[in-house]
Amino acid sequence: MVSIVGMAGGWGMFEGQNLYVGLTTRRRRAYRWRAPTRRWRPAASIGGGLISGESELFAPMSGRPVVGWRIEVRYPGDHGDAFALLEQSCTCLRLDGVATLGEPTLDTVAEVVLADTPQAEQYLRSRGVDPHAVLEIRERVVLAGARVALWSDRFGGPVIVRNG
Repeated sequence: MVSIVGMAGGWGMFEGQNLYVGLTTRRRRAYRWRAPTRRWRPAASIGGGLISGESELFAPMSGRPVVGWRIEVRYPGDHGDAFALLEQSCTCLRLDGVATLGEPTLDTVAEVVLADTPQAEQYLRSRGVDPHAVLEIRERVVLAGARVALWSDRFGGPVIVRNG
């Protein structure tokens, strides 16, 4: 009985220290971010066609001219709804010439990008994320003239733009 209590106490001290560090370490989060929704689930297809925008934007990480972009930054080990940074921007989007209502959620193919340009480093730094930290950065873009599909969101959020 004494040996069991001793082993349990030793294990508790070791795990207790890990628990204490985990609970007292502040989560690293960006100073600001903006996206219409953090979680979405496509429910039903609404339609599809060629997408265009009223103006042109530049994706902050890759610098490509786009009509919409979404950046998702995570630290290694983060998953689910845990983001270090989540930001999206779109011009007023038009699907086959008809304007979409509000800003949709962009769910196009996510490309892994690096913060290897001065503009990308400045973008991350301006949001409070260290560009030299180990990061998992994904960029979703919508190019003018791309074929996309619109889906409704099962969670009740804005429409979802996916690759068509």
